[in-house]
Amino acid sequence: MNRAAATPRSALAIGTAVEVHNRFCASWSRGFEVAATTRGGYRLLRQSDGYVLPAEFVANEVRREGHRPFSAPPASVSGP
Repeated sequence: MNRAAATPRSALAIGTAVEVHNRFCASWSRGFEVAATTRGGYRLLRQSDGYVLPAEFVANEVRREGHRPFSAPPASVSGP
């Protein structure tokens, strides 16, 4: 997946409760919020303990909590 090519479709504000796509079991996990926005996506805070995750998440890996238009993020488009 080309993570660097993804850009936020509609920016999520800091503090917004979100779900994160789990690539291992193709499901969405609750209990996170936006800690910061970055050029490539978002840094997330785990609500259970206030820990800011050390990874950056692109827009299609994060959705507003309770928003369920589909069960998996859209596939990335590979380069030429």
